[in-house]
Amino acid sequence: AKAGDIPILSLMRSLGEAKEHVVKRYKCGCGCDGCICAAEPTVKDDTGCDVTLGELCLRLESSLRAFGDLSRVEANPEELALLRVPCPCDG
Repeated sequence: AKAGDIPILSLMRSLGEAKEHVVKRYKCGCGCDGCICAAEPTVKDDTGCDVTLGELCLRLESSLRAFGDLSRVEANPEELALLRVPCPCDG
């Protein structure tokens, strides 16, 4: 998969390029109220939410703890691409 096709990498890139490091994100259709997986609206009446780098870091920290062995990510950063953009429903 191309980096642009991997939601978490796409979001990280968008945050890095965005003015004031805030981007609008949307639900992907998974049914989770806190989902921020989609870069474009996919669910009717989804107005999206602003996501900051700080919020993404908190979600990633929780997701990485759930991921288990962090040494896998440290040894092979590509393992990070296996993570979905963390949703509250993942917790």
